[in-house]
Amino acid sequence: ATMAEELQSQATINVIIKEGDNIHYLLFSITKKVNGKFHLQNFIIKGRTMIHFKITAAIFLFAFLVSSAFAGDKEDVLALSNKTAEAFNKHDFTTYWSYFTDDNTEFPYVGSTLRHDAAAWKGFIEGTASLAYVNYHGQDFQTQIYNGNSAVVTSYYTFTWMEKGGQMNHQSGRATFVAVKQDGQWLIAHMHFSKMF
Repeated sequence: ATMAEELQSQATINVIIKEGDNIHYLLFSITKKVNGKFHLQNFIIKGRTMIHFKITAAIFLFAFLVSSAFAGDKEDVLALSNKTAEAFNKHDFTTYWSYFTDDNTEFPYVGSTLRHDAAAWKGFIEGTASLAYVNYHGQDFQTQIYNGNSAVVTSYYTFTWMEKGGQMNHQSGRATFVAVKQDGQWLIAHMHFSKMF
């Protein structure tokens, strides 16, 4: 059986599969344009070598696509963390809450060590509006993605705030948050803060 198929990865590179069957051999050409000149190379792959070539190419393509997707998710989740901190530091609560699921839960460290539901966390966060200054800063993030729709992020943080009277306070600790992808958007479902020993 004759096979004629042309694949073009870029304007300057053409791969032409000329003939052959799927078991015994394959003849193909690669044309490259280098410095304005075209260069043609012919290749023949036979027997098991050709099968191995096809399997290897398929595995490589799959691995590339999967790693690219997860890399994109990690970048998106890290951006979520940064945007959440930025909104909190600006007291932009409307934007802050847009990064959370409706049923989020938290284990805070400042003020209470008890688990907060969404309403209690909202009360705590918006209560910081009475402070003259707040700054939350996360660092050394490690992100793990599972099934493309859930993520666990661990980090260290510093939190500085100033009372209306001018008293400065400082805290450092560890933070973990769980994010889920809903309708294509990463949202925080849970946060846990703990002090350093």
